[in-house]
Amino acid sequence: MQENVQTALRRWLRSRPIMGLQCTRFGSMCWGMKLSAYFEMTNTSPAKFAADLGDVSVSGVVKWLRGDRTPRPDDLRRIYELTNGAVQPNDFVLPAPAPKAERVA
Repeated sequence: MQENVQTALRRWLRSRPIMGLQCTRFGSMCWGMKLSAYFEMTNTSPAKFAADLGDVSVSGVVKWLRGDRTPRPDDLRRIYELTNGAVQPNDFVLPAPAPKAERVA
């Protein structure tokens, strides 16, 4: 199942280049995305995500989505594990990559 999630992530990220790749290391892709993008891609609701995480409230997840709060370090680790690495801790603190401007000749 993990391969299916990774394949879906790659396909989804290719269709949205602004939200996608943030780095390349050792020849493999480092897939980073905002939590809201992960929710959109996987059709996950804040209530289901909160239940899967365990001791997190739905309102807490909504605050993470809006950017009002940053998850605690232990929650960041669990988010990373629950999303199979799609949402990384840096995705909560670093701004989304800006689109590259095209050069006009």
